[in-house]
Amino acid sequence: MQNEMMTPCEVNEDEIDLKELFITIWKYKFFILLVSLIVTLLTIIKVLEKPNIYKVYTLLAPREQPITPSLEELMSINSGSNNITPDIEFQSLLNDYPFMKKFIQRNKIDQKLSDPMLKKDYIFPPWHNKIYSLFPVPAKTEEKKNNKRDFFSAYYSPIKSSLQLTTTKNDKKISLITISCISPSRRFAKDVLTSFLKDATKELVHKNINYINSQIKRYKQELQKTNNLELRSELIKLIASLIKQKVYINTSEYYKVKIITAPFIPDPKDKVSQKRAFKVAVSFLASLIFSIILVFFYDFIKKDEK
Repeated sequence: MQNEMMTPCEVNEDEIDLKELFITIWKYKFFILLVSLIVTLLTIIKVLEKPNIYKVYTLLAPREQPITPSLEELMSINSGSNNITPDIEFQSLLNDYPFMKKFIQRNKIDQKLSDPMLKKDYIFPPWHNKIYSLFPVPAKTEEKKNNKRDFFSAYYSPIKSSLQLTTTKNDKKISLITISCISPSRRFAKDVLTSFLKDATKELVHKNINYINSQIKRYKQELQKTNNLELRSELIKLIASLIKQKVYINTSEYYKVKIITAPFIPDPKDKVSQKRAFKVAVSFLASLIFSIILVFFYDFIKKDEK
């Protein structure tokens, strides 16, 4: 009986509380609306400040390597670098600071990043110029910041983070390699990606050819020392297989891979980031909720003082 008698009372209290909440919101509706509009406007200005981001990529597949019986039998003796997949070798160069520094300087990427003309390739929303014409930003501000930063933070880190490598396996269990470059400038991203593939290929081919030549030289020395016909035959086969490896490495456009999809400049509509409408909507909802909570807190303190 006691529970049944208390239930209507509890419902009435809840109804009163809800009414008070709505009354409080309505009382400070202009403040809530003002805060939400200010935060949303600042968000719009902020998201319009950044250009669209584009992704240029190439899809590669490993080439079939020439294999001979002697090469399989003596794999432990053969070039250890040939056992490493191309994606791992490309990834190792991305993390190789001396190589990346030479790559950036050789292709003058540091000069291109500092060139103000690069921003002419950036794509903004149609209303960007109208809004930012009201708030002009001095052009020298960013240049001063770039001059204060060292080479690592100014060029190496941005280029390394923009270049990404992923591997996926299809139904035939063939590992496909995707190397991509992300940048606000579509042409700049394509140039960086193409240059990286060419320089990485030269670097890896140079290392592997030198290693194979050293192996061939060592096996030829062993061949001259031994008179065992069976061992001489195996050494000759092994030397022949290493020569095949040299030919195989030198005949591909990119190191040990064939091109499935060549790098291309994406369409201006194919951006990968800067979801401005979503960010503005989230900002509006967050500011609305925050302003309502702020109003309730202020009203509670006010009542408590009374």
